[in-house]
Amino acid sequence: MTTATLATTRTRFAPVAVLVGSLLAGSFAVAPVVSAQEAPAIVVKYGDLDLSTSDGARALYERITAAARLVCPNEDSRELVLQSFNRSCREAAIERAVRSVHNTELAAVRNEHAKRG
Repeated sequence: MTTATLATTRTRFAPVAVLVGSLLAGSFAVAPVVSAQEAPAIVVKYGDLDLSTSDGARALYERITAAARLVCPNEDSRELVLQSFNRSCREAAIERAVRSVHNTELAAVRNEHAKRG
């Protein structure tokens, strides 16, 4: 498998995830996966990366964290509750995506970032 899916339980951002996902272009390929019944999700493709290397795992981790910011978009809120919820949302999405890949190098990168906070 060469994709990781990031999802959130927030359904009200589905249109935003679709819009942003469709506008993305550049260093990684994404495809929005959203239905009226599902939470927003973004598929992060990594078939072009060698995950047996730390550089490849780091590149995928960067793609995953960028996608998590899109799936959980309240980053700039001034309300502490929303900031906390957004941070939790991003961390949960990243954790699920990393687990779904089943790669020790990627898990090590995730642990390294989790220690830093």
